[in-house]
Amino acid sequence: MKNFSEHKETVITFVKEIKIELGRISWPNRAETIKSTIAVLTISGIFALFLSACDYVFSMIFGAILS
Repeated sequence: MKNFSEHKETVITFVKEIKIELGRISWPNRAETIKSTIAVLTISGIFALFLSACDYVFSMIFGAILS
């Protein structure tokens, strides 16, 4: 079983490795972030409209069948 000092070294090593990995990340700039956000919102809106249209059509079909 490991004692406290061995766990302490493991945690310190882990934190140092995290700092190194965070330095390797290539963060998007402002323009890339805005473009990506607009793309996500546009696609989400189109998908929402598509699902709304499908819901409307199926509601009409089932309403006609059940009435």
